Amino acid sequence: MAFNGDRAVQLNKFLGSIAFGKSSITNADRAKLFLEALCAQDDRVTCVERLFAKQLSVDALRRALRLDTSVNYINQSIAVFLGYISDPAIKQNSGGQFLQDILVIIADPPTLWNALVVSHKNGSLNENATHGFAWLLWELLSMSSNDNIEVMETAKSVTNSGSLLESSSHETRVLGYKIQHFLKAKESSAHANPDSTGPGGRHDNDFVDYRETAIFPTADEFMSDTQPFYRPAKEIAQAEPEDRVGIHLDNQFRLLREDMLAELRDDVRIATGKKKGRRSPVILEGLSLAGTECGEPKKWKQCALKLHCRVGMEKFAKMSATERKTYLKSNPRSLKHQSFGCLLQGDQIVAFAILDRDEAGLLEDPPAITLKICGDDAFKTLLLALKGATPVDYIQVDTPFFAYEPVLRCLQDMKDIPLAQFLLGTIPDEASQTTVAVDSAFVNELRAKGSSAIQRLLKTDQPIDLDQSQMDSLIAGLGQSVSLIQGPPGTGKSFIGALIAKALYEHTGETILVLSYTNHALDQFLEDLLDNGIPPESVVRLGSKSTPRTAPLNLFERQRTGCYNKSRAGWEIVSNLEKLVGDYRADLSVELKSYSQTGVSWRDILSYLEFSDDDDHFYPALLVPDEEDGMTRVGKGGKEIKPDYLYDRWSRGEDAGIFTKQAAEHYEIWAMDANALSILSC
Repeated sequence: MAFNGDRAVQLNKFLGSIAFGKSSITNADRAKLFLEALCAQDDRVTCVERLFAKQLSVDALRRALRLDTSVNYINQSIAVFLGYISDPAIKQNSGGQFLQDILVIIADPPTLWNALVVSHKNGSLNENATHGFAWLLWELLSMSSNDNIEVMETAKSVTNSGSLLESSSHETRVLGYKIQHFLKAKESSAHANPDSTGPGGRHDNDFVDYRETAIFPTADEFMSDTQPFYRPAKEIAQAEPEDRVGIHLDNQFRLLREDMLAELRDDVRIATGKKKGRRSPVILEGLSLAGTECGEPKKWKQCALKLHCRVGMEKFAKMSATERKTYLKSNPRSLKHQSFGCLLQGDQIVAFAILDRDEAGLLEDPPAITLKICGDDAFKTLLLALKGATPVDYIQVDTPFFAYEPVLRCLQDMKDIPLAQFLLGTIPDEASQTTVAVDSAFVNELRAKGSSAIQRLLKTDQPIDLDQSQMDSLIAGLGQSVSLIQGPPGTGKSFIGALIAKALYEHTGETILVLSYTNHALDQFLEDLLDNGIPPESVVRLGSKSTPRTAPLNLFERQRTGCYNKSRAGWEIVSNLEKLVGDYRADLSVELKSYSQTGVSWRDILSYLEFSDDDDHFYPALLVPDEEDGMTRVGKGGKEIKPDYLYDRWSRGEDAGIFTKQAAEHYEIWAMDANALSILSC
């Protein structure tokens, strides 16, 4: 959208006045102006960063999206805004977190979302608004689950009606196909075999939808000896083409996770002495909570528990601080950083954890180990177990969980498979037709003139002479969506790959991802790219063990030398997050102190009863009535009646005292026998 100079200046001033509290969104006209001002910013990524740098701007966006939900407003301002934020660069920034935050603002509460759904259903949206609605529906489906955002039924309704697939806009139809394929994939992953051996129901972590499965096993799952569910390859090949993506993703997740569990079970048997291993396991017994570890300002870490152990570190505990430092430096495999282990209470697995080799904790007296607990439910279970009479022990196992977890999470997040029509033989349609990034005229000229055209077309420093098989491979790599180049060592596979990358770099705006099995192969390929004239500043290397020539390309080196600097807005966002984390850390300290106190407070009991589905009838029976005139009620000896007066008397089996008359309304509770009272008040 083009804006004249004067208006663009005024819009920028308006954004600034909103960000610093000098203006606010008070009516629909101001809301429209605010959205126009946002969409007037040429650099969309920077605009979004500046938006989230100021809470007042975020609040203004939230209000602007709900102040007017008329069809005209949606077709004009909202449609333009959705088109603005659909820029792929916004989704790529900060791992998609900014876009996800915007999506949550749009859909929760669902005032605007509901208006969009109704307007689409009524056929009131124009072409741009329809595309914006389709894009928003697709992104909400792709987003991590949010209990307050439910769009699955809308997606099914839209797909069944065919409204997006019948759109006159190609881009909207493509989104409609994506939504259709997503629903097919979700449904196909739930298909069970007719002999009742399908997914779901074996234990508390076995679900029909594999995306609901926790990566870490639960105690019940770990003890289960029921055959897990997975499909043979022929079943995927025989499935309907439109179902293959969902079935394939489901099966890949289950197979890989079963590999992990098999290795984990074997390692636990070795660690617990039920099977012989190559070395003695690390066992720390009698754990007790010492505190939490969240890092420090500017270096925050995932919240972990610091635990003292009664048995297992006696020799280490007797060392001086200096001796401990020397020992830890000389023995990096002792309590190895990021090693995996399980927490046991007796023979029962309570949780799995990853050890954070925090030297500060190990230098304390007594020394404390730091464990990152895997899973929220397991975290809660462990805290309860540490309060129990049976001690909790930690056993280190050798399972390389770090090699499994990222891939399993990606499989759960995937909604589609790129190039599925080639890899899985799905039915090609409008949405699955892929186009080659390099212009066909370029490929045709290369095919016609051969090696003699390579130097000019690819802008290489030296002439390049390829034999016929190498030329065929180069043309196939540039002219096909999927190519496989094979050959014995030394036949030029990496060299051809580097030429393909140079062609993509020179003749497209695409980002190129290079994956290699070894660091050596990666460095060789990167050096070929540099030799072919790709400038070092255009390359970023991930991983370790680089060569002297590729070391400057490493991501951390680039950050250190200032090649990638945050904007001012970016630093403001970091500062705001730092403050937020600090607040969370303070709240955590309060909760930890409360947890460390023995027993449960009356306030906790009262809160539980008030919101309980099963025991809410106890709430009015044990609640001390408020005095309507603001007076303070006193009992014997002129002592003030405390809030737990009724609960205290009830739990001891006494009557309601001075509230006997009011307690008559809850006779069944005050008449409970002593055994029932003993169980309920524990």
